[in-house]
Amino acid sequence: MGLEQALNQIETIAIKAKGQNGQEAYDAIVKWKPKIAILDIQMPVMTGLEIAERLAKENSKTSVILLTMFHDLSLFEKAKQLGVRGYLLKDSMLDEIEHCIETVINGKDYLSKTMETLNTEMEKKQGPLEKLSRMEKKVFQLISEEKTSKEIAELLFLSPKTIENHRYNICKKLDISGGANTLLKYALDLNT
Repeated sequence: MGLEQALNQIETIAIKAKGQNGQEAYDAIVKWKPKIAILDIQMPVMTGLEIAERLAKENSKTSVILLTMFHDLSLFEKAKQLGVRGYLLKDSMLDEIEHCIETVINGKDYLSKTMETLNTEMEKKQGPLEKLSRMEKKVFQLISEEKTSKEIAELLFLSPKTIENHRYNICKKLDISGGANTLLKYALDLNT
């Protein structure tokens, strides 16, 4: 209710539909094709992450903003991999929702300020990987999980050629040279 009231006070926003559970939310997104869907990460029937995954597979144009109570970076990483554009913690959502929506409408990702601080701390711990773009980090993570370029392409909804380009750029930025498995060996060594 608090979120709905906050949204109703933003003049540029019109609420098209609401759902009591994930299935209702998903059905409303398919029917109305809104620019943005604001979903709770934990909903009965279908979670916000499950909806985001289905929308990604369907190449939906609807941008997803997830709401959560959890300060969990692994959930945030999973959400990013599924193409979620906004990630808000419930304890600060009323303060941040308008800015989050504006950011997402303008084609950029939005991360709750608390999560942004945690994410920055994690990135500092990663050391040499700081040089990589967000997508290159995703590709690098999947390489460290011993996924092939073809598997990575399918997971990220990209072409194998694009993944090969990312691999090349990662090697260049990390100053890695050698055979095809050198990047995999580097990724495995870094994770141990």
